[in-house]
Amino acid sequence: YTITPNEGYEISDVLVDGVSIGVVTTYTFDPLDNDHTITVTYKIKNYMVITKASPVEGGTTSEDGTYSYNELVTITATVNEGYQFVKWTETSEQGSTVSTNLSFQFNIKCDTTFVANYKHQEYNITYEVGVVTIGNTSDLPTTYTVDSHATIPDAEATHDFYVFSGWHLDSPDGAIVNNTDDLGGGNHTLYA
Repeated sequence: YTITPNEGYEISDVLVDGVSIGVVTTYTFDPLDNDHTITVTYKIKNYMVITKASPVEGGTTSEDGTYSYNELVTITATVNEGYQFVKWTETSEQGSTVSTNLSFQFNIKCDTTFVANYKHQEYNITYEVGVVTIGNTSDLPTTYTVDSHATIPDAEATHDFYVFSGWHLDSPDGAIVNNTDDLGGGNHTLYA
């Protein structure tokens, strides 16, 4: 006698003539000289969901745990300041993309690991030069992340009687900045 559970189920116990013989997938009556009964009890399988953040500093994930076969599971990524969410992948950062939404739902069919992939938030830098013409503008960074550590080069004033005194943060009278580290985070305008 062969016992095969349906998908998502497993054998919980097998009784032969009312006596438990444990979890078995086959049973042979020997000898088969009178009537016998075989009763199989099944239970739904449970599977593990593991979620991870990559990089860990990028944010957190939720809803790790054990779920019953085919149960609807919702996993959620939360983004830390200075980062942005990119996608959920299965098993690793290089795994197949399963969603680009912060929350993702699926019906569980097996043990699964999902990775919430984050990247540094990218911010914009714009430049205001007023009546002065600036020479080397191609050297000026127009985007940055909180870990880019890029130098903001001095500009060359190409108009007579003007001398470049530095880049001022967010107003003509703002603090002078020389590096993207001085910007902290967010979009900024630098004034010559």
